[in-house]
Amino acid sequence: MGRDKALMGYGDHTLVEHIASIVERVCGPVVLVGCPERYRALPYPAIEDVLPDHGPLGGIQTALCASKAEWNMVVACDMPLIAEELLESLLEAAQQCGGDCVVPVSPGGHLQPLCALYRRRCLGAVSALLGRGVRKMREAIPQLRAVPLPMPSATPFQNLNTPEQWNAHRTAFWEP
Repeated sequence: MGRDKALMGYGDHTLVEHIASIVERVCGPVVLVGCPERYRALPYPAIEDVLPDHGPLGGIQTALCASKAEWNMVVACDMPLIAEELLESLLEAAQQCGGDCVVPVSPGGHLQPLCALYRRRCLGAVSALLGRGVRKMREAIPQLRAVPLPMPSATPFQNLNTPEQWNAHRTAFWEP
């Protein structure tokens, strides 16, 4: 994208504020993982990565280290179509499972680990994976006690990675 997607304007807010407000309505307080200085103007606290430059798995480790909650919702900052109903279905699944994470699975069989719930107790396994050099979520999830949650559509998980995707989304969803 060429710049921090989280801070891109999204309607009257930033993209991360849009997503955080959805998560907040379903789960309560939101904490951003990233450079606190970069996010200081936002209405959410931010925490520095425990292991900088370790990708999303490092971000999950940071979130779990800082949390006291049993279950922790992790949502990437570039999935603007995430809906409250989807997050509520994850919470319901978590109450009924014995696993360490609940991961949506889109119809094509793709895991969506950056819109998932993680138990705090999987912190040890996440840290061990990072210690072995694992950085990719698709390598990490099979090594956690993950419970897949089938989803009827992949649409909520569409992320915005390029200027073309951003412009198409803006035109389709929030710009007249």
